[in-house]
Amino acid sequence: MSFTATYLEKISASNAANGNYYGNSIAISADGNTMAAAASYVSGSSNQANGAVRILTKSNNAWTQSASIVTPSNSNTDYFDYALAMSADGTTLVIGVMSANGTASQQGQALIYKLSGGTWSLFQTLTNTQAGQDDNFGESVAISGDGSVVFIGATRGDISAQNPNSGVAYAYVYNGSTYASTQMLSGAGTVTDCMFGASIATSYD
Repeated sequence: MSFTATYLEKISASNAANGNYYGNSIAISADGNTMAAAASYVSGSSNQANGAVRILTKSNNAWTQSASIVTPSNSNTDYFDYALAMSADGTTLVIGVMSANGTASQQGQALIYKLSGGTWSLFQTLTNTQAGQDDNFGESVAISGDGSVVFIGATRGDISAQNPNSGVAYAYVYNGSTYASTQMLSGAGTVTDCMFGASIATSYD
């Protein structure tokens, strides 16, 4: 079986500026008509490099920006949009914010946005109540095709006190109203500084 990749087009932001890091991370729907692209150093209302996610839609073989999602915290140290994942139908988006502050400094979080009536709105903020400082929760994210299961990587999370910064991943399942944490995942034989969970992928179902 052979596969040949063909260059189609270059997609750039309509309001791009030097140093925006547009395209730093990307997610796309199964039909290829909805795309989320990170612009990691776009300035926000405080004129800081807060980051943003541009939503683009394809129609008549042309891509246009249909929405822009900015960090709710208005912080330039959160690493908003560090990782992105999109459901198959292009209506649920997971954004990793690996250095967001929580109960611990820069423990990280993940934001789930849903598209309804043509508007992207924050649906839920995922945090880890067991997270410690600099756990990097949200460094990687994945979502099942139907949007019912979400995985979040925390590359400096601790399996135990004996194995600090080993890295873990967390599974969340949608129960009809919210995404609930169901399991913490770790690798067999994982030891200190393994960075388990640095990248994540999941099947359609």
